[in-house]
Amino acid sequence: MIVMESFFKSKEDVVKIANFLPYPFIITEIETFDAHFQSLFFNENLIQEFGYTTQDIPDVDTWYQLLYPDEAYRNEIRNAWNIKLHEAISKNEKEVKIKARLKPKGKEEKWYEIKTFFLDNFFILAFVDINNEVILQEKLTKINRNNERMLSILGHDLRNPIANLSAMSFMFENNDVTDEEFKAMVKLIYQESNLLLGMIETILNWTRLNFNTIEVSPVGIQYQTLVTDIIGFYKSMIHHKNISVSVDLQDFVTRDCDAEIMTVIIRNLLSNAIKFTPQYGQIKFYHNDNVLTIEDSGVGMSQEKIMSIKANNCISTNGTENEKGIGMGLQLVKCFGEMNNCEIDFESSPGIGTKVSIRF
Repeated sequence: MIVMESFFKSKEDVVKIANFLPYPFIITEIETFDAHFQSLFFNENLIQEFGYTTQDIPDVDTWYQLLYPDEAYRNEIRNAWNIKLHEAISKNEKEVKIKARLKPKGKEEKWYEIKTFFLDNFFILAFVDINNEVILQEKLTKINRNNERMLSILGHDLRNPIANLSAMSFMFENNDVTDEEFKAMVKLIYQESNLLLGMIETILNWTRLNFNTIEVSPVGIQYQTLVTDIIGFYKSMIHHKNISVSVDLQDFVTRDCDAEIMTVIIRNLLSNAIKFTPQYGQIKFYHNDNVLTIEDSGVGMSQEKIMSIKANNCISTNGTENEKGIGMGLQLVKCFGEMNNCEIDFESSPGIGTKVSIRF
């Protein structure tokens, strides 16, 4: 404690200054860098932020166990901090900084920048809350990835069906097709056109979502009418796969949802159900209290796929007849559901089918 006594008149002076400063921090003396420390002081901000006192945390191991409850992450952070500390000592530096997720008592994990100043075995550790900045950065990174993905789609996935339509048009113009080929190509044109329309609609909605140009206008919605109209848009696709679609929503009405957003949600869910339902399958719309359910007899999804959807890591998968998509439909459904005060749950088993519940 020679350093402390040479700089301050008394321990009380240290306490006053420590509690005056705005950041949570620890003043401690470490006997060995990774084995034991003597807690000299937790300032009031640190106790309020993390919920622990020096009596609760008498040593290094207890600190790591309480603030980093996940063992793998705890070891990762502990090793990273020790490496940085020894590197700083070897360079005769007196500061170490590291970013980490800490779990305050009874609260969710948060991101902090841990700033450490040390002189011999005397340490001061300050904890700066950077949680909002990290979350914002993660959102920006996600937006950038989505933008790159959009450019990839525009450069590849949209180009292919357009090129196919152009080639078929050229053949028609030059009378290079027989009657049978003409009929087959008309069917292909229809499929390619529907694929393009679906992709363009998804891209436009995703763009609007990312640029925050969507305004929510709550109205009363009669779902029997809304769903019936949406089914009409997919009539040919349903007929082509001989899928039976039933709608039992006659008495189901909500009064605080945006009709356009709900249309996008249901269209994407229906499109997905058609895509992954084989020939002669079934799709059902029904309700129970304040929950609208869309159930299909399709190929189903694994729990890993459902977790991927919840984590916004959707990847396009071809349908039962090689139908293509861009992998963003379910992300749109999830995001639009949050905007419309809906909870959307997925229940599915491979080979059995999928049930999507929209809880209002």
